[in-house]
Amino acid sequence: MTTNDSFPLAYIIREFVKTNHADIDKSLGLSYLCNDENLYRSSTINFLNSSDELYSELEKYYNDTNLIEAEKIIHRIKGYSYYIGSQLLYDFSSFLCYKIKNSELKELEKSKKSLIKDIKLFMDYFKIVISFKKRELENV
Repeated sequence: MTTNDSFPLAYIIREFVKTNHADIDKSLGLSYLCNDENLYRSSTINFLNSSDELYSELEKYYNDTNLIEAEKIIHRIKGYSYYIGSQLLYDFSSFLCYKIKNSELKELEKSKKSLIKDIKLFMDYFKIVISFKKRELENV
């Protein structure tokens, strides 16, 4: 782990991004959906139907360095993460939401550069998760 990581999972996520891999665990998603395969498939489809819009919105707020609005999108993504079987996406989004929501405005401005870097890493990982879920759905 590099010493300039802003949170413990940063190194792990960076490695997933480098190798274009996601931590999708179908059994995790199913466990949150009462082991209902149809509900899991439906949740995956809903996630994929929303993912392009969510990514575009997040990218806009990232480019505008608007952390407050970015947090709202990240929170929405967090809502999907368990149902699609991505513990790492859930943990990462939880960290970012907590960091942004619980920072004083003054502190938020100080840590903005670091948070923007974290959001970019989140976006990279989110894109990989989307790709994995599309492939999963094609193979069903």
